[in-house]
Amino acid sequence: ETRHYFKLMSHYRFIHSHEHGFSLSCAIDSCERKYAVIDSYLKHVKRKHNNFYQTHVHVKRTIKK
Repeated sequence: ETRHYFKLMSHYRFIHSHEHGFSLSCAIDSCERKYAVIDSYLKHVKRKHNNFYQTHVHVKRTIKK
């Protein structure tokens, strides 16, 4: 599941984030926040959904270094 989430974020970043009107909805724990910038979304996830972040985002970022 973590690998799929990371691949999805990479896909959004490199394929869709530059498209006019791009928007990413959070939807973690029924969150309704929307973001036009992937990094802003990831900062939100880290601040507001830290358990999810630690499980699905932080692991991959640590491995990539």
